Amino acid sequence: MVLIDANKSYGPPVTMAALKIIIEKARKVGIAWATLINNTHQGALGYYSEYAAQNGLIGISMVSGRPNMTVFGSRERGVSNAPLAIAIPSKNVDSPMLDMATSMVAGGKILFASEKGIRIPLGWLLDRNGNPTTDPAEFPSQGPLLPFGGAKGSGLAVMIECMTGVLSNNLRAVGSDWRERDSKLSEGFDERQNSSLMVLDVSHFSSLDDFQNNTDNLMNGIKSLKPSEGNDEVFYPGELEAKTFNERKEKGIPVPVATVNKLKALGSEMNIRSEI
Repeated sequence: MVLIDANKSYGPPVTMAALKIIIEKARKVGIAWATLINNTHQGALGYYSEYAAQNGLIGISMVSGRPNMTVFGSRERGVSNAPLAIAIPSKNVDSPMLDMATSMVAGGKILFASEKGIRIPLGWLLDRNGNPTTDPAEFPSQGPLLPFGGAKGSGLAVMIECMTGVLSNNLRAVGSDWRERDSKLSEGFDERQNSSLMVLDVSHFSSLDDFQNNTDNLMNGIKSLKPSEGNDEVFYPGELEAKTFNERKEKGIPVPVATVNKLKALGSEMNIRSEI
């Protein structure tokens, strides 16, 4: 087990450092767990779980932070939308991976809609008064996200908070002084997070080769299932994301004009020449 206080460090490097430590430990004893406190945003959580899978281990990652989502039955922010990512080693298919937030959609989708100046569907977000809204501008400083599946997404988020913030004695959800901390910051909120990573070396159960073959067989079996009405194909978890990744790698990443303009302005402020 590893506990690291990131002390507001940039999320990706400190997370990768922790991940490499527990991969080495898991190769010796089968399973290892790292908890980080006070790290900043880590980017796509699935990256870390997939890194473990590409190295022959099951990878599980989870994060909690400042409350931005309701608890089921409430209309106020109470917990974070606690992302969770699980990736599985495979051989001839892209790594099966579940990478999800416990909210109806990830906060990034709402920010993206705000950048594009479009409305969001009802059921994603509440406004500052606790009413359903289609205005993405209410997020993140005002209205809370809504959990997926009602009590299911909410309950999962609470359990992830227990396995990150509570476990590390660094609670950031309701029940802590998060509102007081936010009010003292010039930005209006505190984006420090807590996260836990777990890796499992499958070779302690069976050979990696057998495990990967069975994973491939399962995913190919899923692909062979008859699609339901309105669908042309059945996808296993993570397959669509892998296809999108490969397409973006070849054709580039579409970015809203508003985001491009913000990047240009930031580059100008930092005296960085822009090529866009």
